[in-house]
Parts: sequence; structure tokens; C-alpha cells
Amino acid sequence: LLFSLDITAAPVMPGIIPIPFHFVLAGFIFTYASYQQTAGQTLPAKKSSKPRQGLRTLCLILLAATSSACSLPAAYIEHKVRLPKQSRFAIDTSEFTVERPGDIVLRGLVFKPGDAEKTPSILIRAPFPEGVKTDLMIEGIGVSWARRGYAVVVQGTRGSLGSGGDPHDLFIHERGDGLATLEWLKKQSFYNGELFTWGGSYFSYTQWAIADQLPAETGGIASHIGSSDFFDPLHPGGAFALESALFWALRNGWDLPSNRTLDRAALQWPKTESIPGAAPFIHTWAENTQRTAYWQQRKAVPAAKSRVPVQILGGWFDPFLKQQLKDYASLRQSDSGKVARQTRLIIGPWGHAASAEMPEGFTPRDYRFASIEPALEWFDMVAGRRSEDEIPQVRIFTAGINQWQTEETWPPENVKYVSAYLGHQGSANSSRGNGVLQFGMLRYQRAADHFVHDPQHLVPSKGGISLGKRFGMAEQNEIEKRSDVLVYTSEELSRNVEISGTPILRVRLASSDCAADFVVKLVDVFPTGEAYNVSEGIVRLNACDESPGGLEKRDVTLELQPCSRVFFAGHRIRLQIAGSSFPQYDANPAASAQIAVQQVFHGQEEESRIELPMRPAQSK
Repeated sequence: LLFSLDITAAPVMPGIIPIPFHFVLAGFIFTYASYQQTAGQTLPAKKSSKPRQGLRTLCLILLAATSSACSLPAAYIEHKVRLPKQSRFAIDTSEFTVERPGDIVLRGLVFKPGDAEKTPSILIRAPFPEGVKTDLMIEGIGVSWARRGYAVVVQGTRGSLGSGGDPHDLFIHERGDGLATLEWLKKQSFYNGELFTWGGSYFSYTQWAIADQLPAETGGIASHIGSSDFFDPLHPGGAFALESALFWALRNGWDLPSNRTLDRAALQWPKTESIPGAAPFIHTWAENTQRTAYWQQRKAVPAAKSRVPVQILGGWFDPFLKQQLKDYASLRQSDSGKVARQTRLIIGPWGHAASAEMPEGFTPRDYRFASIEPALEWFDMVAGRRSEDEIPQVRIFTAGINQWQTEETWPPENVKYVSAYLGHQGSANSSRGNGVLQFGMLRYQRAADHFVHDPQHLVPSKGGISLGKRFGMAEQNEIEKRSDVLVYTSEELSRNVEISGTPILRVRLASSDCAADFVVKLVDVFPTGEAYNVSEGIVRLNACDESPGGLEKRDVTLELQPCSRVFFAGHRIRLQIAGSSFPQYDANPAASAQIAVQQVFHGQEEESRIELPMRPAQSK
């Protein structure tokens, strides 16, 4: 660490503890804190939280106080992340509390420049997991941003970072707690009226909960991998994102559930009482798979009502991306010219707080560092310290060429939708069949493909959109060997083609069961035969009330996950259709336990097709 960070080159300010001793002291603090948090406590539960919180606060304050010139966590972040030049070394660190009804006390820390009377502020409210890793992260971000002239206010939401309350009572308190914290912040001597918020996932929700109360002229939200509405990301296409929900419910701080643990838990669904270690909210979610009063009460402020511009950062394989793009569109149409003009969009090669490896062997930059970097320059732009022209309106990572591109709009202005029609020369079942994806004039006669959906043998998930570890691009060849997967493949491409935008499937479907799911994937087939998912979507159909004998023909329009990828000459474009993807999505609860025949109609008169947002592509 010493050599990789070149910390020895950092200046030593007068009166600051020498750097070699700082390493010794920091090592002692980290070791002591780690020991205390793993050695166990003999005090009753009600009394144990305060000593542990006091220890954590002491460690953080000691670290910051003894490391004004050279905080190890801050130095690490500054080594990994391109930040504006630091202007201050001396940092003041203090703790604070905000009292809420019901004897709830919210706790947090403030990192601010020691030589500044008034500063802009960055508020971060989040359900921080217990542990030294959290302490290091908070101290690293707090000190590094405070060095650049910001007061960084970090608060634990209920049940975290020493704050009182139930950590599993999600969403419902965030507006009230957030507004109370805003009132506290406005009364602080260092507050200069300029206020930004930052964070991803649930951190993002806590920002949207107060979006209509932030200072309109001098405020902004940096919302990453999260959105103003959590219902749709958890219920895509009318289904339930089972794997994502279980991943959330089974995580324990920084300990994340394995795919094997998720698979075992998914087999018990919806008998949530049989899932050991799951947070209690999973039971409520199982009972509220529709947009009931439970979810209505937990909606944040809609994007259209935000008083401030927003920096939206999302990932191509993150469940929140679709809702983020809805938020972005609303903000760009805001009645406030400042909100519309200064809102920015970044979409990268990420899942949920993790980077997605590309099949070409390209490994993107670590998400957590990539998400820290854009915030401060955007904050400065909103505050008028940087020109609006310096930061592109839209930045997207385009896979295949594995490069970033800047755009004026989303979707890109020069994209045109091109239709590819479904057809076959006998049967589209599995990759051994002869399903065809045909560009240009439709030449196949009216026909239908069918597959047998067996609820006892669901199609396993492979890659895709998930909060868990099974996200991203994954080889689809084994999946496509199954006879219950329809495969439609184009001819080899004669030139490079970029698909950037939202693929749209327009298709006619039916099933012998009155309820059925159709899972659709857009796939890139390499010249060597390997096939990798690029985008996907699901539609859940239920006609059991009006037609219990089966699902009659119906036309369906399905928007897949937005994507950006170059399909190279010699590759082929493929569409994959199946009746399930488990445990990514739950099995359709309205469907019978018997096998069903599901149909996809195509050819002349039916005109089932995938509409692809295309434009000329760069070379490799």
C-alpha cells in the first residue's frame, strides 16, 4: 500500500503527526476496532449498541484527527479516483444526532474543512452495514471530499450506524427522517445554502424522498443505481424479480448470499417462513406483488416534482435502469429550465454496484470508484463553478467496442428502428432447430412455434438483470439446447452494427394455460458459435378470470432492457423465447401445476418482430 499510493510523497503540515507514526496509529485503531466488533459483547442488547457506536465514532474521529494531511482511506480513494485538486488539509470531524418521534435518535458524522466558516454540503443518508469496512469507506469519502471544500454529512438510516429504529422497516420513514435532517443541517454554522445529496441503491431512494424540498437554485441529486420508484424494478413485466428480492432479504451487512443460497431459498418461495435468515420484509413483499397500498405509501417524490437537477448513473444490467430512464425523461421535460438543462445521464458496464465482464475479455473499471468520480465535477457545474458545456448531456458505455460515447440525448439522435421478423423453416425449438430472424421483406408463410412449459423443470437463469451475482453477459449455449426454448437467428452480418436504445418486441402469443410467462433475450452469436445475452425482458399474462380454459391469441408489445452494443461483421443476432428464467423471476403463481403448451405466432399476417434501435458502428 505504501509504495502503490506513494503516500510518502504527501506533504506534512506543521503540527501534524508524522506519516510513519500515522501508519502505526491507524493500524492499531483498525485492529482494535476489528477485535471489538468480532469478540462479542456480554451486555444486554439494548445497552450494547451505544458502546459499539461510541467505539466506532471514536475510531473515525481519531483517524480523521490524526490524518488531516494523510488519511489512509482518503489517500486510497484519491489514488483510484480522478478528483478535483484538493485545496485543504485540515479536516474537522464531529458526530451529530437528529431526534425523531418515538424516542428514535438518528446518528451521523460530519467531515468539514477546518479553515472554512461556510461551505457547500453533501448529504449522504444510507443503511450502512456494521463493520470496519463501512468505517473506512465513510472516512475515505468524507475526508477526500472535505479536502475539496465540502462539508460531508453522513447519517445512518434507521437501525444503522448507531441510529435507532428497525432497519427492516424500509422506505416508510425516509421522507420524514430526511426532512428532519434537512432542518438540522440548515441550522448549522457551516451551512452556506448550497446542498447536494449523493448515493446509490437505497441511498438513492433517500434522496428522491426529499427531492421536492432541496434548494432549487443551489442544490442537486447524484442518484446512482436507484430510482424514484422501487416497485417496477422489483416487478418487471408483471412478474416478481425473485432473485433480486431474495438477494436483498438474505444479505447480512457486507456478507452477500451465494447463488447456491439463493437457489435453495427460491425453491421455498412463496413459503417465506421456510427461508432461514431472510429479513421480515420478504414476507410482506410476497403478499404485495401488485401495486397495493403498501407500495403506494412507499413511493418517493416523482421525478417530475424534483426541484433540483439530477445526475443519474445506471448500469446496463441493473434492475433499476428502466425506471431511471423514465426519471431522466421526466427531468428533461421539467418546467424548471435549470433542472432540464443540468440533469445528466451516465450508463456504464455495470450491474448493481458491480462491474460486468465482457465476453471479449474486457474487464471494466471497478464500479465503486467509477461512481465516485463524476459527482464533484457535476456538483461544481450545478453551483456555477464549471461550465455546463464541460459535462456531456449523456455518456454511455458501448459494449463490443468497449468504449465510452457521448450523446446529446437518450436514446441517441441518429438511431433508427429496424425490424427483424420471426420465422422458421420447420421448427424453432432449441439452437438445433431452424428458427429465423429475418431483416427486410417478410417472406415466410403464417405459422406458429410452440414449446412445452413444465413448471417442474423451469429454464434456469443464466446472466441477465439482477441485484445478485448472476448478472451480466453469460454464455447461453446450454440454455439454447433445451426444446422448451425457441431460438430465432439472423444470417451473418455483413457489416458492424450498433444497437443502442430499447429493443421492442411485437409478437402474438397464446397458451393452453390461462396464465403464462414469456421471457425474451436478445443474443449476440459469435463466429465461433458462442452466444451471449445482451438484453432481456419478461411479460406475465393472466386471463384466468375471463378465459380459464386457456390464454387465447393476444398481441403483446414488450420493451426489453435498454442496451448499447456493437454486433460485428460475421456475428449473428438472435432472439430467444422461453417460458421461465428461474430464480431470476418467480414461477407464475396463477399458472396451473400442469404442463402447458405455449405458442408464438409469426409469418405473414402475424408479423411478429423485434424492432432494434440501430446506427452505423465503429470498428473494433
